[in-house]
Amino acid sequence: MLTCEPTVQDAQLVLRFSFTNNTGDAVWLAKDLPVAAGSGLKADSRAAYVLPEGDAVTITRRVIAVPDDLDVEAPEAPGWQRVDAGQSFSGQLVVPWPLIERRPYARTAGNAALRHGKAYCEVGYVPAQSKTAPRYSDGLAGRQRLARTQITLP
Repeated sequence: MLTCEPTVQDAQLVLRFSFTNNTGDAVWLAKDLPVAAGSGLKADSRAAYVLPEGDAVTITRRVIAVPDDLDVEAPEAPGWQRVDAGQSFSGQLVVPWPLIERRPYARTAGNAALRHGKAYCEVGYVPAQSKTAPRYSDGLAGRQRLARTQITLP
């Protein structure tokens, strides 16, 4: 189960979320995303993708598969947090306000996304098949599940 509370602070949309694992088994929850830092990447526990979808927008932290027609040096893969059955994990997703599209593997700069309309908060998770965090090469995009809730943008 996912709950999410949006607020605007200093030209940023902050989504405070809480994920409760009701699956009956442990899962690995997407905890952070890679972001540019100097000449490389660093893990950011507040980063999120902004994905326009028709008349709606989804603010998400999850695995997004590399497009079949694109070669990349390394896929963008999240860091993970193990959440045991019945336990919860809370965090934040922070994106620019007004919203700007942000997606991995984009071929062009982000376009302005929806400021009002349908919006969703979403986090990805995978069943914990071992005590070590999953890797992208484990076929994560196909095994991933999504916790999603509709939100009202301020």
